[in-house]
Amino acid sequence: MATAVEAAQHIFLSPSRFRDLVAQGVFKRKPAGKYVLDEVREAYCLHAQKVMAGRIDEGGKSLSASRARLASAQAARAEMRNAVEVSEFVAVATAARLVETDFRIVRERYAMPPYNNGVDGWKYDDDVPTAPRFNISRCPAQARSDSRCGR
Repeated sequence: MATAVEAAQHIFLSPSRFRDLVAQGVFKRKPAGKYVLDEVREAYCLHAQKVMAGRIDEGGKSLSASRARLASAQAARAEMRNAVEVSEFVAVATAARLVETDFRIVRERYAMPPYNNGVDGWKYDDDVPTAPRFNISRCPAQARSDSRCGR
C-alpha cells in the first residue's frame, strides 16, 4: 500500500500528472495510503499501450486522427496535381508571366502617340512629335510660340 505521491514516483510521474490520470479514470481513486503499486503499474502500462496504439487521445491529437488528417492532405495534394496535369489549374507564376507580357504589349502600344505619316495627325521629327502647320489649335496656349507647334 502506498500514497498517491509514492505511487506517482513508482511509475516515474509527477504527483500532479498522477492526479490528472486519476481524474481521467486511468487509476481508480483510492483513500489516502491505499494504492497498490502493482495495480497502479499495470493500469499505467495498459494506458500507455492504448496511447501508443492511437486508440485514445493523450493531450493532443490521437494517432488515428493524425493519420486521417495526413491521408486527407495527401488526397488533396494528389487531386491538385491531377488538376494541374489536365490544365484545370495553372501555376500562379505561369499565369503572371503571361499577363505581364500582355500588359507590356498593351502599354507599349497605347503609350506611343498616333502616327499617320504626317498627313492628319502627329508626325515624328527626331523622336519629337510635332503638330502639322495647318492645325496649330492642338497646341496649348503657352506652347504656341514654340517652333515645334508650327510657328
